Amino acid sequence: MRARPTALIAAAVLALGGAGVLPMATAAPNDVIADYFVDGQLNGIYSVEDLRGALAFAQRQSGSGAQYSAFADIIGEALTRNL
Repeated sequence: MRARPTALIAAAVLALGGAGVLPMATAAPNDVIADYFVDGQLNGIYSVEDLRGALAFAQRQSGSGAQYSAFADIIGEALTRNL
């Protein structure tokens, strides 16, 4: 007897994260920044802490120039969605 795929997925979700919420891995600031520099967008899923960490790191590294400003706008949008 073969298990139904949806039953297997549901079991995996419950085993990993409880009531349908998967645990979120912590990303290093460089991971978030690298994601942004691929195409000017954030394609990954990052926690509020990850986003704030990347923003602080970028500001320390580049100051407040135009490149930082564009990155800060994208991070701000992502933070708004996450909050």
